[in-house]
Amino acid sequence: MPQPPNSSRSSSISSYRARWWQTLACACGLVTLASADTISVNFTPRLNDESQMKPQDEAGAPKFRAAHWNNVLVNGSSGQQSNLMFADGSPTSVNVRYTTDAAGATLPIPVTSSDDRMWKGYIDISRKATIRFTNLPFEGEFQVVVYLDGDNSSDWFTSRVTVGGQEANLEDSENTNWGQGDNKARVYQLPVPGYGGNRPWPRAAGEGNNNEGNYVVFSNLKGNAFNLDVYAQGRAAVNGVQILAGSPAATEGGGSEVEWNGGTLVLRRTNG
Repeated sequence: MPQPPNSSRSSSISSYRARWWQTLACACGLVTLASADTISVNFTPRLNDESQMKPQDEAGAPKFRAAHWNNVLVNGSSGQQSNLMFADGSPTSVNVRYTTDAAGATLPIPVTSSDDRMWKGYIDISRKATIRFTNLPFEGEFQVVVYLDGDNSSDWFTSRVTVGGQEANLEDSENTNWGQGDNKARVYQLPVPGYGGNRPWPRAAGEGNNNEGNYVVFSNLKGNAFNLDVYAQGRAAVNGVQILAGSPAATEGGGSEVEWNGGTLVLRRTNG
């Protein structure tokens, strides 16, 4: 088996090592890249800055990684964008519109990867925000993935997220942002219910974490439109949203997830 390049080389070598591990992980079936029938939205408060995704940038939780994220500008309490792209860059007639009682904001994190870029900007929410998608092209079921991580400093905030009659609860951990605090390893963490919060990520099944996490997944949805409502207690954020055609069995793997950061491969158990 070929070996990754020496870690003492320049930053360009580090980038190569990250791609090498990504290729290896995909070949081993540890990471599932999303299909072409995926629409990914990145919320950014300013275009042409480090929170804006580039077409080739791949980001998202290990089972849902995709390229061609649609950058949606959040420069006020409402906004919209039409003709969103699929993950292969082809156009759609899908539209997105958001309303919030706050505005756009950014996490105080350095940007050294496409995942950092996705997490950097977000819709800030004081009490409630609604994100509505219309003209969906899917004939059957689809999934919705929502990424949530705001700059809450030493405060802990909770969110209730609803889509299509389904509901999920999530706690935004205090003193923890993507790549900082309890999540220095840059882990995509589903909320884990049960006692035992304020513990470094990741948490395995059966190890409670007070619903602390940074993304939620809604499955078995149908229709050509939906509302994503986020209710905040204290504060909340929506950094990105993905819509994937198909059911969980068709789009998700099982057994383990993988995260890479500068060539470091991190595996963790899942419920799959």
